[in-house]
Amino acid sequence: MMSLKNLKGFVFYVDLLGFTALTQDKIQLIEDDFNIWQVSKHFQTLGNQEFAANILIIFRKILANCQSKYPTVNFIQLSDCAFVWSENMKDVILSCHTIMWDCLQNGILCRGGIAHGDIIEDNNTNLGQMLLGNAVSKAVKLEQAGAKGCRVLMDQEVPASLHNYDSSFLSKIYQLFQPFENPLDYQIYDEFKWYYSQSLKDLNTAKGIIQATIERLCLAAKLQYHPRFNWNIRTKEGYIHVKSSMRFTSANEQNVFKIDHTFEWIDLIDLKIRTETNYNHIAKKIQGEASSCTIDKEGLIKFPVPMDL
Repeated sequence: MMSLKNLKGFVFYVDLLGFTALTQDKIQLIEDDFNIWQVSKHFQTLGNQEFAANILIIFRKILANCQSKYPTVNFIQLSDCAFVWSENMKDVILSCHTIMWDCLQNGILCRGGIAHGDIIEDNNTNLGQMLLGNAVSKAVKLEQAGAKGCRVLMDQEVPASLHNYDSSFLSKIYQLFQPFENPLDYQIYDEFKWYYSQSLKDLNTAKGIIQATIERLCLAAKLQYHPRFNWNIRTKEGYIHVKSSMRFTSANEQNVFKIDHTFEWIDLIDLKIRTETNYNHIAKKIQGEASSCTIDKEGLIKFPVPMDL
């Protein structure tokens, strides 16, 4: 018998960017796209639909791996988007972080919203759970607020609610909850800067901050150099999403951590330079320069100026 359950918690809504244009054949794919995504030649004749299905398979695997890692969290995939929710607010944040990081590492651009509030779910697993509530509506609205790139916007209740649920966990990652100004409408939005660290550990130590910066800049380098994002930038909107993501993941901003570096990219490079070889070269360069970081009297961590990129 179907029954409804009311709870309070976090809802994370995530949506793949550029997928509608891809499935509506508004993007012209080339052989290199299929090869870099390792799509079987047997299916390449199906064009955009098979290419899109291949991306959805990877997205589904990322969600499944995350679900096995955080069993207290609920997951629903609806084609190119997903809802993630639980009363365990810490694990929703960790799930959000894992999904965003793993998607981008695999060449998938996505954007999300996190909200706190009422959640109504049922126990029907045959058709897929029914999900509604103000937290669900707010999460979707935040994702659709107009931010460009792979950001995760959140409502103002998220940090306070997380503090009440697990103040120790919040104290370890509180720097990652920051506002930003959207250049499209000059509105101030609250953001979970998930991209600042892959491990979410030791963010209050110089060693941890340096490692987190390496991870963030390598993520930015992937956006800048890896050919898996080539199909995205063939539309105006996709180009903006990739460029925006590359810019804020490589930004030399010090409102999160006191660190100064010169690996900051403003414009996307030519398609001919976007190769796995060049990405690996830049990633090694970033890691190598980090070994010579210095700390000044004010506690500012400085990366050395690279000789070349």
